[in-house]
Amino acid sequence: MSDRGAPAARPPAARVVLEVVAAAPEVEAVPHRLREQPGRPRWQRSAWVVPLVAAVALLAWRASLDSPGAEPGWLGPAITLAVALTAALTLAEHVAQRRAAGVRRGRAALLAEPVRTTGTVTAGATPGRGTVTFTRPGSDGAASTRTLAWRLPGGAAAEHGPRPGRREPVTVWYPARPDGLEVVLVRYGRTWADDLLRSVDDDAGPA
Repeated sequence: MSDRGAPAARPPAARVVLEVVAAAPEVEAVPHRLREQPGRPRWQRSAWVVPLVAAVALLAWRASLDSPGAEPGWLGPAITLAVALTAALTLAEHVAQRRAAGVRRGRAALLAEPVRTTGTVTAGATPGRGTVTFTRPGSDGAASTRTLAWRLPGGAAAEHGPRPGRREPVTVWYPARPDGLEVVLVRYGRTWADDLLRSVDDDAGPA
């Protein structure tokens, strides 16, 4: 039976951690730690509490009414809406926690067995954002090229990151045994990139 026309398998999701370093040796250093990720605000983690309190308050008010005829027409729909919002926000928080746990496992897997390769970064039209392309062995052992999006971490100046209109070399570290959400570390150093490009031009010689 032919597989012609079958859709290609999508690569697993991955998160890029971009580090901009000044010294060339830092670009090639084996990673032992990753920068801390900012936590989600408490109001996001606790958003489900607001409709829950509203639902409880409305149910208590309904129970205190002398007779069902005294219940205003909007009370039933309001209770239904509050309960539905509580369920939706609780589910969203559950998904967010599972994703955060996957990222933690992915970071741990990267630091446990980092594998290094060289890739190229391209800065996009939006300052501080772009893509990184690198090649790594696929699940079947064949080389697989991946292109992932990156963004500069908060507080990093775009002028220190990859330069627009250029394809610049970077070191890429990926986990030998991914776990959870795959985390890929990309290190960019302007001096290191310029030195590498210069050495490639010197090796190529005159046209």
